[in-house]
Amino acid sequence: MKRFFTQLFILKCLAGTGFLMAQDVLFTEGFDYPAGDLPSNWTIDAEQPPEWSINVSQISGGSAPELYMGYGMQVGLSRLISPVIDINGYNKLTIKYKQYLINYAADWGETIGMDVTFDGGTTWQPLWEQPLGLLNIPQDEFAYYVNSPAGATEMQIAFRFEGNNMGSNGWAIVDIVVLDSTDDDLLVTKIMGNTTPNAGQESMFMVEVQNGGKLTQGNYSIKLMTEEGTELSSLSGESIEFAEKKQYILNWTPT
Repeated sequence: MKRFFTQLFILKCLAGTGFLMAQDVLFTEGFDYPAGDLPSNWTIDAEQPPEWSINVSQISGGSAPELYMGYGMQVGLSRLISPVIDINGYNKLTIKYKQYLINYAADWGETIGMDVTFDGGTTWQPLWEQPLGLLNIPQDEFAYYVNSPAGATEMQIAFRFEGNNMGSNGWAIVDIVVLDSTDDDLLVTKIMGNTTPNAGQESMFMVEVQNGGKLTQGNYSIKLMTEEGTELSSLSGESIEFAEKKQYILNWTPT
């Protein structure tokens, strides 16, 4: 039975709108400090602090040194908290960083994530979180989008670990940047589907779209295409606001 190799693309259709613009950089952290200690401007909130420190390695995708959480006997909730970031006058923010998590081949219910606070840590808002399970987090640059509350002038970010620290081999982080978001930044954040479907059988593809730009988008298409550029299936996108995610299903039956 013949099989087909396919690729998914998202095509923006924003007539008369430029896609590139300068972004104000509000905070950067490359962890260029001597190895061994945690930088004095970062703090750990935990009854049993995990072993966060500066490590002479570059496994997260940047250059050495980098921030690194090793494994140990610590148990419970912990947050590694950034210095205060001045966001006065900005309310739609982009947070980017590189990371790589090396997991341990046992699952004791650990949860990891990234939180933000706009009130000095009184309340925390999760940007992402997931059960650690048995899988690694692959080396990559990650981006998240957040609306600051009205009148907020300061923000802090935190890397959260909850559970038994022996359930992880290592978590490496580098090149954190907080930026004012661009006007236009429409993204595909997840693609799921059969990339080698069988002829005569309908296949379903799920595409998750996120708006990382300040402007609400309503004129875009999601298309399933071959590597040669032939359109196989398409949908018109719905109106999507900053930081919002929408999921679309594309169906295709190869002949």
